[in-house]
Amino acid sequence: MGGNVGSRNGGPGWGGAFWDPVIAQRNYQDAVRDVNRLEGAVRDNPDILRQLRDIGNILPALDPNRYPNGMPRDLEKLFAQAMTGIEQVEVQLRRKVEEQNGGSIRSGSRQPPPPGYDDAVADYFRRLSKDH
Repeated sequence: MGGNVGSRNGGPGWGGAFWDPVIAQRNYQDAVRDVNRLEGAVRDNPDILRQLRDIGNILPALDPNRYPNGMPRDLEKLFAQAMTGIEQVEVQLRRKVEEQNGGSIRSGSRQPPPPGYDDAVADYFRRLSKDH
């Protein structure tokens, strides 16, 4: 049936001992969308583009519509590898942007918020930390 993983962490549509085709389809569509979106962002980098195309080539075999009773365990692992590959490309792109901007986005040297926005900015960062 499936492992205990969720979207972007490896599993297309399982959580515990059941197969959820709605979650599976959403996660699959997210992966396809991410690959297509990222391909547009890396057209100037043939190595990363090749990585994404390799991932994109295996995604059709991972379409949950092909597995109405749950994805076989070996394909679950392949899906997890594809998700990891997408995340690695995102990290590479983030680093490239950071280098172009002259340093790390998370360098800790952020500017203070404009007057009157302290609470809104603090709330924003609290919500971000809860999502991860």
